[in-house]
Amino acid sequence: MRKISSPVARRRDGSYAVIFAITLVVLLGFAAITIDVGYQQVVRNQLENITDAAAHAGAHSLDGTNVGMISARSAAQLVGSENYVAEGTVSLDLNSSNAANGDIVLGTWDFDAGEFTASGDPSVIDTVAVRSTLELDTFFARSAFGRATMNAQAVSYAYQPPSEGAGEVTCFLPVAIADCMFDLYTETELQSINLALNPAGIDNVGWARPDATPSASWVRGQIQNCEADGALAVGDNVGLNNGVISSALSELGSAINSSTTSWDTSTWGTIPKQASRSEVSKANYGKTLEGVFVIFDGGPDYCTGKGGSFNGTEVVTGFVWGAVYDVVNTGPSSGKNISVRLDLSADREIGTKGGGRDVGVTYQPPVRILQ
Repeated sequence: MRKISSPVARRRDGSYAVIFAITLVVLLGFAAITIDVGYQQVVRNQLENITDAAAHAGAHSLDGTNVGMISARSAAQLVGSENYVAEGTVSLDLNSSNAANGDIVLGTWDFDAGEFTASGDPSVIDTVAVRSTLELDTFFARSAFGRATMNAQAVSYAYQPPSEGAGEVTCFLPVAIADCMFDLYTETELQSINLALNPAGIDNVGWARPDATPSASWVRGQIQNCEADGALAVGDNVGLNNGVISSALSELGSAINSSTTSWDTSTWGTIPKQASRSEVSKANYGKTLEGVFVIFDGGPDYCTGKGGSFNGTEVVTGFVWGAVYDVVNTGPSSGKNISVRLDLSADREIGTKGGGRDVGVTYQPPVRILQ
């Protein structure tokens, strides 16, 4: 017997078709949200990691010069080109004009306002901003919403903190200078004074050893290897001595004769006349033994009257770069001496921690990602 469809059944079939169509659209919409938007988020996270790395590399190259600015852009671009995301590398435009909406932008960060401002002044630039936008093909959003592509974007800011006086070093020469010298003289004056070991007066240097009186063998070992005694930090105690240690003077003379550094006329001018009984050979005069000297807080006594005694124990307050350029180790005791110059004209970022007096030996805190 033949089955006859009723109008009610036909209406039910039509309703099922409509419901199925609506359900399909809803499912596609959910798929678009779940898969396409999820994919967008994954790519955005990957892109953010890359812009973080690129901005970090760029900020690390900042050094207050135009050359540093160029290096910062190149470093950021290189990192982008070496990292893959969404089956391709990140191509960053150098943005040499430093347009505020460019891929690589150099500028300054205002911590009070939490804002970045583009700048072309290398002396103030402390932040590199890197932004990148990728256009992604969709999987389901095209069918569900008619949207064929969507964007994934990331912006990162890397900040280079200013350098500060070194609070710790791992390499130092066993020579010390009183902290009050930096209050008594200007930088220019300090770089023109010949500091000596033995004579009375305020323009003195002395031997320095962490937590102990400098002995002949220890001083010689530290001259031979500036890392022999490990790290020295602000707040540590140093034992002082400005007596003549003949074996140490001999070691200094040998170190100068075999040194690869030379007197810097741009910093110190013409080198003084060589001492008549110098341990430095005439052929080698002009060479220097350079390194970190210790700054200690001995109170005002070291910079008033006849100067301090350079005996006893004092507290480290920082570090300064110095050069020994002449040594006398023969003749009467009063004539045995070393001649020293200080160099405060260039920051030497060799500190392992900050917190010391800022007089040329500095610590560079690590670059920070801000956003």
